[in-house]
Amino acid sequence: MSAPELQNQSPAADSVGNAPGVSVSVDVVDNDGDLTASSVRVYINNTLALFGPTVLPGFAGTVVATVGPDGVTVTLTPADEFEPGEQVVRVVAADDASNTLDEQWTFTTAAAVAESDDTVAEDTEQQVGFDLYLDTSHDVEVAKYDLRLVAGADEVAQHLVVGLRLFLGEWYLDEAAGVPYYRDVLIGAPNSRVIEGLFRQHLLADAEVESLTSFSLSIDRATRSLDVSFVAVSSVGVVDVAAVFP
Repeated sequence: MSAPELQNQSPAADSVGNAPGVSVSVDVVDNDGDLTASSVRVYINNTLALFGPTVLPGFAGTVVATVGPDGVTVTLTPADEFEPGEQVVRVVAADDASNTLDEQWTFTTAAAVAESDDTVAEDTEQQVGFDLYLDTSHDVEVAKYDLRLVAGADEVAQHLVVGLRLFLGEWYLDEAAGVPYYRDVLIGAPNSRVIEGLFRQHLLADAEVESLTSFSLSIDRATRSLDVSFVAVSSVGVVDVAAVFP
């Protein structure tokens, strides 16, 4: 039995001069007719754009079954136009016999036509979810006598990390907020499953988080710390976080 394969990639592999707002489309086909449609995942520039039949925030598109049971056609358009340069599309899929596909192709986009000052100002006004940017030491960053701001998916990632570093009872305005580090983490025999459950519960309770697509956690007993990484789908895009807690 053969594995699924790609056909009709657009823009074509190694093509140049594509418009910055170009859509990405591809046929994922299986000559044996046993493609597992829910397994199809598409990454655009390392960002998950399609998970099974679901087009993730930050992208618009469709997933259409082709004639017969032997494949699907995927069309995706990023909400933000591509930056000039090389773009990478990766497709992962499997069939009912566990034959897998994991292939990618590249194409190049040209520079966008310069926008007028009025258009830039309008786009800036539509941005939501601003916050003060925190540097690697978690201090407010000041550049050229001005505070730096963070917005969109980066702002979501930042406030999720800040929330996960909050000790339960530490914030006097809401003593129920935070992670019970002293009860379940900074103890002699921490249980990784309990800790993972606490972190998942905290993330999914956030108003901006719609789902978690991956989560991993390991305990460093020597330093009494947690190495955590997760990918979350938020209302403003995919959030990819890797951090050490607390």
